[in-house]
Amino acid sequence: MANSDFEQEDLSSNHPLKTTIQGVDMQASDWVEQAAAQTQATCGDNYVQLDRGILTADQLTNLLNSLPGKLTFVDSNNQFLYYNNSPENQKNQKLAVQVGDSIENTHPQQISSYVKQVMHALKTGQSDLVKIPLPTNNQERYVVYFYKAVHDQAGNYAGVNEWSVDIMPLINWYLQQTGQKLVPSDSAPAAPKPDMDALTGASQSAAKSQTIDPDDLPDSITGASTHLNK
Repeated sequence: MANSDFEQEDLSSNHPLKTTIQGVDMQASDWVEQAAAQTQATCGDNYVQLDRGILTADQLTNLLNSLPGKLTFVDSNNQFLYYNNSPENQKNQKLAVQVGDSIENTHPQQISSYVKQVMHALKTGQSDLVKIPLPTNNQERYVVYFYKAVHDQAGNYAGVNEWSVDIMPLINWYLQQTGQKLVPSDSAPAAPKPDMDALTGASQSAAKSQTIDPDDLPDSITGASTHLNK
């Protein structure tokens, strides 16, 4: 690959931020509880002021848990800080002990290069959104993982918001509403394989939104919400 700058991406969370919670072992299975106690984090019916709203901690939790899919957040130090307790995530028993750890420890070593490419592209602004469809998708279920760069109010890179959703229910609803059908086309040209250099910035004309072929990025890259191996 022409551009290997992504290889310098640190996945081990060795560069603490001003928001990094110090004094708690990132790999502790009860990291959330320890970090909450140390920071005296608000919870329950205590209010949290957001930029355009005020919710209690419980209301905010309920809102995030109601989202139709998995949601996770990794900060700009590549530390896995949050996942929503959605029905999909509740099935993954490893998640509860993974929060707080670096993403280096939440992905298999053999795919670290792929993870670095995605994180580097989002951090450097070469891509704003990375989309990865699962290789196991079919006509009944088409799950897409989205990786969105998060920025603070000053425009600085603040981490990655990852979510996944099965888009087939929405597609089916649209077809029902419009009376249309999905019709396979034998004459359709084969989709070109995406250029991985475009993701890492080697291509100056790379689009801000990238779709990664699962043949290039195996489904085990699909984030802290899956394939955690702590």
